[in-house]
Amino acid sequence: MAEQEAAGVQPVTGKVDQLGAIKTLVTGAKLHLFKSSFTPTPDSTEADFVAAECAFTGYVAVVITWSAVGLGVDDVARMVGSRSFFQATDAVSPDTVGGFWIESSAGPPGIVEWYAILATPVPIDVALRFIAVTPTVGSDGSVVADVES
Repeated sequence: MAEQEAAGVQPVTGKVDQLGAIKTLVTGAKLHLFKSSFTPTPDSTEADFVAAECAFTGYVAVVITWSAVGLGVDDVARMVGSRSFFQATDAVSPDTVGGFWIESSAGPPGIVEWYAILATPVPIDVALRFIAVTPTVGSDGSVVADVES
């Protein structure tokens, strides 16, 4: 009898290769922040995210560079994005950050690749207030981030 692989199981090397291919597609992607008044869903469009994008003085989306694809102890392939730092230059246009999205440069329009809602929104309401986001994307579809504020 021929050996078979169980349905839905992907070899570890396949996970790394798959995420490596995705990494190539998202070269030049940008990390954007959205306001806490917006709650995205899988059906949200790029226009929905853009309409809810933060606009505090000094804000600009940041181009992400990605680490090499590595394998976690849970056998999930992951890549880590560079730390994206956002800082208000004044208090003229305050915002409360509710989350972030990563948009590839493909398009126009761009393509929302991943998004995440912050557990605790971050107010950007005075000069020099900041938020820093370091995203991690997994071959299991997960996106998490280290967030400093």
